[in-house]
Amino acid sequence: MRKVWYSVLLAGLVSGCAALEAEISDQPIGLYPIENERGLWGFVNAQGQVAIEPQFIAVGDEPFKHGVAAVEVLSEEGKKHWGLINGT
Repeated sequence: MRKVWYSVLLAGLVSGCAALEAEISDQPIGLYPIENERGLWGFVNAQGQVAIEPQFIAVGDEPFKHGVAAVEVLSEEGKKHWGLINGT
């Protein structure tokens, strides 16, 4: 019974990783960082249209690598936190 359980668990992990890999791509998604007059960062598309409004206090060095961008936000308590966003 234990071997069956481990086989099911392993199959679930492998299929989950495959699904995640399908979502994460090395292809750039065509969004580029911009900084507004208040020093906040957002993203524009290749046509220069704002895709994500400036709202971040910093962005990572390689935005949207593998489909995500590292961004820094300021919490309501005034603490800085880094997180990841996708293109939407």
